Amino acid sequence: MPYIIFGISFIYITFFVSTIMCISTRLANNRPVMFARSRCDQCAKRLRWWQLIPCLGWLLQLGRCPDCHQPVSFTYPLAESSVGLLGALIIHSNPFNAAVSLVVFNLILLALACQDAAHLAISTWPIVVLLVLALIQHQFSWSKLLMVTTMYLASLYFIHRFQFMGNGDADCIAVLSLMFPIQVAIASILFASLIALTHFYLSHQRSNRLPFIPYLFSGLVIVQLYAFI
Repeated sequence: MPYIIFGISFIYITFFVSTIMCISTRLANNRPVMFARSRCDQCAKRLRWWQLIPCLGWLLQLGRCPDCHQPVSFTYPLAESSVGLLGALIIHSNPFNAAVSLVVFNLILLALACQDAAHLAISTWPIVVLLVLALIQHQFSWSKLLMVTTMYLASLYFIHRFQFMGNGDADCIAVLSLMFPIQVAIASILFASLIALTHFYLSHQRSNRLPFIPYLFSGLVIVQLYAFI
């Protein structure tokens, strides 16, 4: 029975991940979000149903569009499989309420990572949702809740005031530090920095600005998966 729940959780979460990335791609390319068939990013051909299956669709088409034969980004199956596995492990290993909070937190952070990658900016309201999830997860007393919220807002003001980093980056790091133990937050930032530096070094098209939240999310996923090993 636990293995069945694990498998069902993996399948559902991979579909959520695929949907989030699909919506982010459509918004970035100014395409309609609702009631529109998915198309190849290169040739704009409609995708068959089997191409839309998370993880498996990329393997069935051997990583290339069957119409224009252009490569399909490996980011899609990598995100679907890794976040799907992480979500299934979280649900398998935690009480229901805590598992739901952690999975939703990761999915919202994924959406912010996609938005940051496309626009180098993120929306404010998902950060508020992440903050609420972090506070609910720890079930602070009213006195601790007031203290934590005050310290959180003060640190954000200090970071925004002196512009040590991008505002969205600071917000995500702050809520991540509230949601997870400080060791997890620090390790995630270190992995994110390493991945960003490696990507920047290997990239042929270098930019003065890099979206940090995708790297931060990747680092967090790595650290969480490592915790289950």
